[in-house]
Amino acid sequence: MISSVELDAVCVTGMGLVSSLGHDVLNSCAAARAGLSRATELSYFPIKSPQTGQVIHVRGHQISTGTFGFEGWARILVLLKLALEDLLDRCPLKELDPGRIGLYLALPDFQRGLRGWELIADENTRENRKKRADASPAPATTAGFQRICRMLTVRHGLGIPASNWFHHVSGHCGTATATMHAVNDLKARKIDHALVGAADSLIEEPTLQWLANTDRLKMEGVATGLQPGEAGGFVVLERREAASARNATIYAVIRGIHSADEDATLLSGKPALGRALGQCVAAALGSMKENSDPLWILVDQNGETYRACEWGFVLARLLSRFPALGKAVLWYTAMTFGDTAAASGLLAMCTAIRGFQRNYAPSNAALILASSDERTRTAILLGNSLGAPLGVSHGR
Repeated sequence: MISSVELDAVCVTGMGLVSSLGHDVLNSCAAARAGLSRATELSYFPIKSPQTGQVIHVRGHQISTGTFGFEGWARILVLLKLALEDLLDRCPLKELDPGRIGLYLALPDFQRGLRGWELIADENTRENRKKRADASPAPATTAGFQRICRMLTVRHGLGIPASNWFHHVSGHCGTATATMHAVNDLKARKIDHALVGAADSLIEEPTLQWLANTDRLKMEGVATGLQPGEAGGFVVLERREAASARNATIYAVIRGIHSADEDATLLSGKPALGRALGQCVAAALGSMKENSDPLWILVDQNGETYRACEWGFVLARLLSRFPALGKAVLWYTAMTFGDTAAASGLLAMCTAIRGFQRNYAPSNAALILASSDERTRTAILLGNSLGAPLGVSHGR
């Protein structure tokens, strides 16, 4: 079953970002547009090459300064703090009524290392690692979330009440699920301003070990797999009339958000089918008006076979209905930033918005797709605040 929010009255009025390419949204996106990448060897994580047996180091997209020495929740807090400081440099959030602001965070699933053992082919290895994972204590997600919110709001003088703190743990789909929650609260007028944030890091040693154990890392001698990264970001969402009332700059508009659940998940070890992601894509394309603009899609493909196959099945299911998919302009943020997991959706939003602002976006709207390692699949349709709605040719 698919869940959708169709609208054109919620807009983006602020954004901040920290990534391996920069400590602010402007430099990060400019570097990405220039095709730069800072993937380096992670010297603290030696691993044997499956091809030669020699010790090698995985390459990852690490933030050069600011996060060094921090792990777990502390590292996530640093990522969010740096991104929020970037946002506050351009968005007067402190001048707004804190009681009318909601804080919506997309956070990493610190229990992900306890799952995914079905991906290990060898039965004995799989069972041994599952037993060790089952014996490990589960992290306290709620307590960590509350501590992060408290430190963010107090340190930056925002004063957002605890009753307005919310978090989502949906992997790559975290930004979309947090945004959908925020949009629904804005529409219901529970709040006037939504601060949506996301942060994640896949370069910590326990996470790297989990990715290596489940054969998901790209390394020497392995043709497929992901390069781990880390990032943090924020956007401010408001109803259009509220933004206009305070003369806020409108960067983009949220035209729709769609979500569906997939049974054949990556961590289940089942082959990809593309059903749920196809539902999200079809719902988004079905809402677009006909126009001559190309279809611009930002996807979270990261080099893993599962994600490539899933997208292939989406195309096979939908090309006859939406011929524009065959000529779509595809952007892969993981190519320059690495796989940033829960932060990937917000990073894609910032990338698209900067494309609108700097006039290098290939279209007046961007379709941001995400697939979690588990069931959730999402699509965000983001529109240029100055442009017309994106058009898609609908096949008969």
